[in-house]
Amino acid sequence: NNLGNESGVTLVEVMIALVVLLVVMMGLLLSALLSIDQNTRNLLRDEAVSVAAERMEDAKVMPFDNLVSDAWTDPVTLPLCANAPVNNAGPYPIKRQRSVRNAPVDFGTQRTVLPLDAATIAAATTAQIQVLVRWQWKDECYGYVITTTRRRT
Repeated sequence: NNLGNESGVTLVEVMIALVVLLVVMMGLLLSALLSIDQNTRNLLRDEAVSVAAERMEDAKVMPFDNLVSDAWTDPVTLPLCANAPVNNAGPYPIKRQRSVRNAPVDFGTQRTVLPLDAATIAAATTAQIQVLVRWQWKDECYGYVITTTRRRT
């Protein structure tokens, strides 16, 4: 009498349900990994903004003659590098490390001073200051540039 009753779930239906569940879980896992990666990039960018603000404040309180005499004069342009290591060279390099997923990330800085009202920096009374911060994460080079002007007082 019970052999004709088809109210149960067959093995094929269970397998189809498991495949659908697997596809949904894979999508959720992928979106979680993407959000973790984006959050990490945001943390690193926030750290770079902090480093750039710190370097710019150093440049604002420095005497104008000292600022001009020991800064690089090449303008900072993007793209910064093509999968090259971060360059921490420069007159006042700040190397700050942040550990992200047990991997240290180095932040290198470069300050550039360009004359705005003279042919040479030594004769300038107004200068443009650029601070470049760059870092490398997952074999990609990122950068943040902050710019201001300063007058000789």
